[in-house]
Amino acid sequence: MTILNKLSESFTFERIIVLTLGGTLVHWYDFYIISFLLVEILGKIVDPSSKDFNSYLLIFSYLGFAIRPLGALLFSRYIDLYGRKVTFSWSLTLIAFSTISCALLPLMNLNVILVLALLILIRVVQGISLSVEYASALTYVSESTPSQNRGFYSGLVQSTAPLGYALALLIFYSTKLLFGLNFMDSFGWRITVLLGLPLIYLTKKIRHTLPESPVFEALKKTQALSTNPLKEVFNNPQIIKNLLFSLFAISIPQAITFYLAHIYLSNYVIQKSLLMNKDDIQLLLLLSLLLTWPITVMSGHSSDRFSFKKIFTVTMSAAAVVILSVFYLLHHNLINMNAFNIFWIFTLVFTCSHAIYGASGNYLFSKFPANVRATCISLPYHLANGLFGGGVFLINFCYPAKIYSTIPVVIYFGIFILLGLFLVIFFEKETVEKYP
Repeated sequence: MTILNKLSESFTFERIIVLTLGGTLVHWYDFYIISFLLVEILGKIVDPSSKDFNSYLLIFSYLGFAIRPLGALLFSRYIDLYGRKVTFSWSLTLIAFSTISCALLPLMNLNVILVLALLILIRVVQGISLSVEYASALTYVSESTPSQNRGFYSGLVQSTAPLGYALALLIFYSTKLLFGLNFMDSFGWRITVLLGLPLIYLTKKIRHTLPESPVFEALKKTQALSTNPLKEVFNNPQIIKNLLFSLFAISIPQAITFYLAHIYLSNYVIQKSLLMNKDDIQLLLLLSLLLTWPITVMSGHSSDRFSFKKIFTVTMSAAAVVILSVFYLLHHNLINMNAFNIFWIFTLVFTCSHAIYGASGNYLFSKFPANVRATCISLPYHLANGLFGGGVFLINFCYPAKIYSTIPVVIYFGIFILLGLFLVIFFEKETVEKYP
């Protein structure tokens, strides 16, 4: 009927799946761009020189992380109850609400408490929509592809996180560079938020034309759908065991490594470097992200060919050696912080982070039965990335490297990466039973 309907009918399933990832990408873009803008937004309603400013910044920054496990617990079950396609629409509606609300957020001539309450609501909606989007996208894509290529396509879903970060970074700094700080401070920040809206609209239209995943349709026809996913999950000892193992062996090491690379390291380098300004360092970070994000897809694809035990043993071992070595050298001032060294530091650490992250989606998909799969994917992923990954942000905020060195974050990372490596080596089976 519409052009989009005709367009989607002419696409192969691979192209359709890639296009659906636009919604996941815009969720990550929205999450990160508002995180980047919090200093500008809060600076308009709270005096940046006041003692309260840093407290507000901490609350609103961490809220986006902390709400994700709650969103997973309360809302991911609806993906198993009503279908992957339906929740696609829900998550895009929620992210459209948070995007428009933030862009239109009144900052002047309005009660400060009311503005802060609106900002809290925006961050809560962001966290909930992301918790629904990730599980529904990963489940839909993985269930709609041939099993022999499932790792590759799940790797594409995973790749939207570093790409969303890179896109937000690109838009944020290019707007400042092209139009100046005054424009960015007055109105430009609203434009950077609204840039996600066309992609939200287009993705929502395309997703509306897609069929439900064949696995969910088969469950529906055979009346095998779960009527209470949370109850079924927590009443099944084997599923609980798989949830806990997935959480501590895979998801927590993945989350801490990801946010150590994408949040802590950049802030540390900015504080440490005396030779380069912040914008130049962020440009190097962006270039490293663009160079290394394909590793996420490559890692996912490797899970089509090798066991998860082999993949995570190699990637976690590499992350432990590389990241601990890098921070040792940084801590003892053994690296000259010039552009070349900063670039290869970012590239090495991003490579380790993306290698773990890429295969983790297919791992979570493969661990759980289809009728409660989305619920089970969402719980360990968002608990790990929301609380433990967010813990890297808390350490960065409460124990800045400029004052406390890198010791707190290195201990935090070391404990959980070594725990994950221990669990994978000694308890992960060489072959994993893969549900249909």
